[in-house]
Amino acid sequence: MFHVEDLGRGKSLLSNFISNASLYDGSQGRKRIAHRAPQADSAARQRAIQKRLAELDRENYADMVKIDTPKLDLVPLKKLNTTRGMSSGVKRILASKKMLSNFLDEDEEGAEKFFSVSTGPSNYPAKKLCSICGYWGKFTCVRCGALYCGLN
Repeated sequence: MFHVEDLGRGKSLLSNFISNASLYDGSQGRKRIAHRAPQADSAARQRAIQKRLAELDRENYADMVKIDTPKLDLVPLKKLNTTRGMSSGVKRILASKKMLSNFLDEDEEGAEKFFSVSTGPSNYPAKKLCSICGYWGKFTCVRCGALYCGLN
């Protein structure tokens, strides 16, 4: 009914596979010879890495990736009227191409107001969010007090 085939000691069906039987020496009983496995494993790994690198070098040894940058002087097919619906003050600001820091330097009183803006305390309690994922933090770490969402 059943067919049993003896493969022999130390032989395997796969070419890159090191069987556990080859790690044992018959003269020493069932003691494992540990120094053989890492050497054979690392040597096979190094050969596989070198083979893969050589294959990659053959595939694209001279292929340089060139990405064209878009031209800035292209004219759109239909010029959109972006200034429609804007007040004259907004048009003037957009035409001047100034940054916010330039406007704050010119207007000292406005700058003082801008930097002194503050709000009162919130009417709602602070949200307790998980420090790891940002979901609701229902639990608190005993050591550091950080909130987290699960028991894990």
